Amino acid sequence: MIKKFIFGSILFLSLGIANAQVSSVGATNVVINLNDNPAWSRVFVTDRPTVSNSMSGTPFINNDWQLADIVVSDDKGEIKAVPCRIDAKANLIEINQGGVVKVLHSMNTKSIAFKTTNEVFITNKTLGIPDPVGFYKVIYDSKSSLLCYYSTKTIEGAYNPVLDAGIKEDKLVVEKTYYIFRDGKLTRLENKRGKLVKQFSDQPEIAEYIKENRITPNEELDLMKLITFIDSKS
Repeated sequence: MIKKFIFGSILFLSLGIANAQVSSVGATNVVINLNDNPAWSRVFVTDRPTVSNSMSGTPFINNDWQLADIVVSDDKGEIKAVPCRIDAKANLIEINQGGVVKVLHSMNTKSIAFKTTNEVFITNKTLGIPDPVGFYKVIYDSKSSLLCYYSTKTIEGAYNPVLDAGIKEDKLVVEKTYYIFRDGKLTRLENKRGKLVKQFSDQPEIAEYIKENRITPNEELDLMKLITFIDSKS
């Protein structure tokens, strides 16, 4: 189970999401005094555009700006109700403050809670592990935790000039990898049912549960059922 002190602030932020009253993601009526908030000392101004360019694909987990509350690592405080999005390639949070894009790296981030989707993300630093570096969505948290790690890959275009067929440009896509976090250990879950069954071959009850319930490893609801079952057996 992820340590309680990590999720104290996360759960508080999540519970408060339903009560948030914000007119739009681009709202500018949120007053932030940079001098009074030490959390902003970890945020840097960049020349990144606020609108994605014409490249194929995107490095963002969610391309749209969404209001979020950010808890900065090392007890540096909170940044509340700012338009954000997570770059899974560069492992950073983009913050849109009045049309100026600022960035906060994952190594300086403890958690980010999005108000609209109620999604909470933490980082490898929060988990106390060296890698994979970046952001993990918290899907389930009890004795074990189910996490979704986000990364990117480039799919190269395949174009035949003779036939004038295919795709000329490369495409950047965001990938998901699911993990169990338990007793301070992060374990990657196999992404095929057959391989997932073999992964738990030393635990026959779990392997049989995967087969009988036809658990699909890339379906979050199925994985939640699996982790709940695993926790019930321990």
